[in-house]
Amino acid sequence: MLLNSPPKGRASRFVITEERAYFYPIAKGKNGPGTIDILARIFDLEDPEVFKDVSERLLTGNVVRGHYAPSTGQVAIMGASKPSAYLQRRIEDVFGV
Repeated sequence: MLLNSPPKGRASRFVITEERAYFYPIAKGKNGPGTIDILARIFDLEDPEVFKDVSERLLTGNVVRGHYAPSTGQVAIMGASKPSAYLQRRIEDVFGV
């Protein structure tokens, strides 16, 4: 189940694109799906062109992924690239930081 905003009081994994934010709530004491599983729910990764586009967007910071812990307010961005300026503003909008 993907949500459009951080689930209240629950840790989550997220993917933020230029257009939307996707959150997968993680039940306490459980592991959520991996990033690839979440990306596959959003994008058709079976299509080689889509896979290449998503990979490039992850590398350039136009798509970011990470974890959110509401108990501490920590937003952990995963990946080698820094989010683009636009996406940094999106992160601030989504999390209110």
